Amino acid sequence: RTLTELYSNAGIPASYREMNGNGVHAYKFVNDKDEVHYVKFHWKSLQGTRNFTPKDVARAQGADYSHMTQDLVSHISKGDFPKWDLYVQVLKPQELGNFEFDPLDATKVWPDVALRKVGQMVLNRNPANVFQETEQVAMAPSNLIPGIEPSEDRLLQGRLFSYADTQMYRLGANAL
Repeated sequence: RTLTELYSNAGIPASYREMNGNGVHAYKFVNDKDEVHYVKFHWKSLQGTRNFTPKDVARAQGADYSHMTQDLVSHISKGDFPKWDLYVQVLKPQELGNFEFDPLDATKVWPDVALRKVGQMVLNRNPANVFQETEQVAMAPSNLIPGIEPSEDRLLQGRLFSYADTQMYRLGANAL
C-alpha cells in the first residue's frame, strides 16, 4: 500500500503532521471470552493531508533533508499540537473467506470494510531526551498489550522474532 501511494499522483507527504498512517499488518483483538476479531489500524490526520510535487520535494529536501522532523518539532514547540484519529477495520474470522485474496496478506487493503473510530493521538510535547525517548524506542510488532495478538500473516510472523532480536542486539537487554 505504501509503495502504491508513493508512486501514485498523491506525491510525497509534505510533513508528518499532514499525512495519514496505515498499519501494514492485520492483528487480532481477543476479548476475555477468547472471541477473536481481526483488525487493521488507520491514523487519519486532523491537519488534513498535503503532498509535494517533485519540484517541491527537490526544493524542500535540498534546503533541509530533515524538513519533516523540523516541521513536527517546531509546531509542537509552538503549542500547535498535531492530532490523528485512530480508526480500525474489523473482521470476524469467518469473514476472512469473503475475499478473492488473503486479507492477512500485508500487501492487501480491505475494501468495503467500515472504518470505526476508536481513539485519538495528540503529540503534545517534544522529547526531552531524544536519544532515550526516540533513538532507543523499540517499535517491534511483538511488543503488544493484553487483548491484541499477532495474526497468522506470514510476514508479521517473521517480523515478530527478527525485530525483537535486532533491537535486543541494538539496544542491549537492559534497555528493553
